[in-house]
Parts: sequence; C-alpha cells; structure tokens
Amino acid sequence: MQMSNFYTAFAAAILSFSGGALATGPRAPRAPASVADEIPAVIEGKRGGPVTDLGSLKGIGIETLGTCLENYSPDVVTPSGTRIKMLGAAFVYMGPANGTSVLGHSGERFVYCRNDELFDAVYEYEKPEEGMIGPSFEKQYGIRLADYSDAEKKNLANALYLEVSLDPAEYYAFEQTQIMRTIYETWFELDGAKMYEMLAANAKRYAEQTRKIKAHEPLDGYSLFKNNCATPVSQDMAIINPEFLHHHGPLPIMPAEIYRGVNKDPAKVRQIIVYPSQRLFRQLRLKQQGKSRLFEGFVPLSKSLRGTFRGSWVLLYDDGSTEWRKMLLRPIYGAVNLGAGVAETLLGVITTPLTFFEKITGIEKHRRKKLAARAAARKAELEAEGLDASAISLTPRTISDKLGPARVVKGLRDMFSSLGEVFTLELRHPRVTAWSEEEKTFFRDLEQNSALLEYMKAEWEKAPLIIQGEGKDDLTEADVREIDAEPADER
Repeated sequence: MQMSNFYTAFAAAILSFSGGALATGPRAPRAPASVADEIPAVIEGKRGGPVTDLGSLKGIGIETLGTCLENYSPDVVTPSGTRIKMLGAAFVYMGPANGTSVLGHSGERFVYCRNDELFDAVYEYEKPEEGMIGPSFEKQYGIRLADYSDAEKKNLANALYLEVSLDPAEYYAFEQTQIMRTIYETWFELDGAKMYEMLAANAKRYAEQTRKIKAHEPLDGYSLFKNNCATPVSQDMAIINPEFLHHHGPLPIMPAEIYRGVNKDPAKVRQIIVYPSQRLFRQLRLKQQGKSRLFEGFVPLSKSLRGTFRGSWVLLYDDGSTEWRKMLLRPIYGAVNLGAGVAETLLGVITTPLTFFEKITGIEKHRRKKLAARAAARKAELEAEGLDASAISLTPRTISDKLGPARVVKGLRDMFSSLGEVFTLELRHPRVTAWSEEEKTFFRDLEQNSALLEYMKAEWEKAPLIIQGEGKDDLTEADVREIDAEPADER
C-alpha cells in the first residue's frame, strides 16, 4: 500500500487501529564453516509453524524446478489450447517500511505451468511510483506517452495500477536487503481449479488495464480508503472463502488484516514462508550463535538496530509482532521516545544561535570543506587498494546538520512519531544499514536452495532439479497476458 504522504498515513493508521538485492557479484570462495554454516538457508518453524527462507536474500528462486517438463495432467485447458497446471497460490504480505508503505503492502503469488514453461508471478496493486510512467512503460504497452494528454498522464500517475513481477526472488531480495522489509507468504490448500480462478481474476484485471491504456480510457483511481492495494486482493480471498468479506465492518481492510484473516483457518493453509528483513536476519544470526538478544529493543545497544534510525533520538523500538506487544509495550516505548524527542527539540532550540554564528562567520563552510577533502582522500585510498568505498560520503555532515534548526525539525518529527506509538501506531521503521563483509560472504555462499523450492519438491516429488546453480529465465510480462481469461473443459 503506497503512502506518499506521512500525515495521510497517520490518519489511515488510526482507521486500521481496530482491524482485526544485495548485489552478489562473482561467486566468492567458500567461506569458513563458522560463517557459511551457522544458519541454514531454510529454518523450519516450531511445530509446523512458519518456515524462514534466507535463500531469497541472494535472489534464489524456483526457476530450476523441472516440473513443467514432466508429463502432467493439466488443471485447465484454455480455449486456445494452452495447458495450465497450477502448482501453488499464495497471499503475500509485505511488512511496513519507510518511504514505501507505512501500513504494509499486499499481493498474490502464483506458480504454474503454461505448457512446458514454469511461471512464478507476483501480482500487486499500487499507485505508480515516481518515474514508472516513462520509457519502459511505453515499451511494455506499445504506446507513445507523447500521444496522451496531460489529463490522461495524470490519471495514469494516480491510478490503482496492477504490476506483475516475474522474478519474485530478485524482487524480494531487493525489498529485504535495501528497503528493510520482512515478507510473509501464506500458501493455500486449494485444488487446481480454485487456484486458476484466482489467477484468472488477476489476469482479467491485467488484460483490462492493458486495453484501457491503449484505448486512452481512464483507469480507476487509487484511494487510500476505498481502492488501495488490499481492495482487489481481498476480493480474491473471497474466492477461497465466500464469507471472507462479510467478517469485516465498515472500516477499510488493510494488508495486515488480510494476513491475519487468511491464517485463521489452518485447513486452508498449506505452508507459511517468511522472508526476513535485514533486522530479522541479524536477530536470527544472534540466536543461532547463542548470543544475548536482551537489549535488541534498546536502540543504542542493539546489534540489529544500530544506525537504522539515521540520527533520530529513538531509544526504544518494538515492531509489535504480537498483539500484546503492540498493545502493552509500544505505548510505554512511545512515551519514553516522546521524552527523548522533547529533549532533542530543546537541544535544537538552544544551539540555534551557535549554528547561525558559524554560518555567518564562514566556520561551517570551512569545516565542511575540510571534512569533504578528508573523505575524498580516504575514498581514494580504499579504491586504490581495491576495497569497497561506496559507504564513504563526499558530503559529510557538520554541526549545522546535527544541531540548531535541523535538530529542531528532526525532534518535532520524532515527537510526532512517538505520539503515534503512544496510541499503538507504528509510524517509523528502521532503515537499512551497510551490510558487513561477513554478511556478504554468507549470502554469496548460500547453495541453490530456498524454502519454496523445497516446498515445491516435496509437493511434486517427480519434479527434478534440472540445473544446479543460479538459474535464470527470460520471461516477460507479455507472456502473462497470454493467459486466457476463461477455462475450457478440463482434461
């Protein structure tokens, strides 16, 4: 659910209050066992609970699964004669993150055979991100934006737009490693006909979207409360359970609410897979190493949160992973953080005269120039040694960036976010920090493995793994559009 306005997100959060790629580069030499083997690529949950998949952090998918090359009985044969075999259907919940979706995001994932080709696609609905309506958009639909009026382009930019991702593993890896998102998949216990009905519902929307764009017809607008990422997805959940939409009151359905709803009936759930964010991954490593996680909620001493709030005076953080933590801990944490925000703001007010003095006298300009020269020299030194120097900024922060008016603005924002926490609302989220060399080595050393791959192999044991290593497909969104909307007689 895309949130471009922070204050609008705050209002939406109030309404939902009661609602039930890391670039791997060339393969490095195998790391020592103490690094490579300390966490397996797939971590089984307790008593059949959610499975954690670390393979996605490397962009490992199921493209090497040979299911569709085997003889199989199709679930559907379309009017054009295309054989469709549904292998899996899942609800996808992406946790909240800064700058993308404060309330989380939802979508659907389908794995299926189309004749002898394996498709793995995520369908999601969102307001187009800045820059999305451009050259790639023109190529995708075979149009020229120059032929569209300003009003038509404005409609496209503000529409509820259906995006299809045909490389979910790479997509997930980017969200996990660069956006700090944890992703949850609920794979359903359904027959092929039901899964195809869900896929066809999305394919129909995609086909209609394509038709409208080419015909210069307006798309339905994105609306935070009435037509958001959860709207079409919740309609598809009613295909599985016709009563799904009837369980909810007049408030809009939010992504997290759908996730809780679809997991209420264990009989309809075959497997839950969790793809961890950077923070969750680091917590898993601490647990695997037997290290204490007692202070992981105390930001100054936390190994998984240090540096993730970019200079804010956040002392305590809890992601509200359970209802009791959300209702009991978060208000207490928010009150403490609110006090820190007040102190932060007062410091900014007190130091404002100092920062003005430094700007007027040129001291600040001289200091910035000196720090930039020092950073440039260090960057050149590292590059000369063949080391990664991308983390070194050539525009280092000075006192004027940390105190005075800059600190007042930061403090007021922190106070606002802390006030939200007092009312159990999570309005700020940790940001990604630099990955350590040890962590990069761990990702590079992961074998061809993923929780979903193992799940597919277990469900369809005759499916061979035909390629070892990192397979890759060249499927395009044009392939997805060839799915016929209506099935013919089953064979």
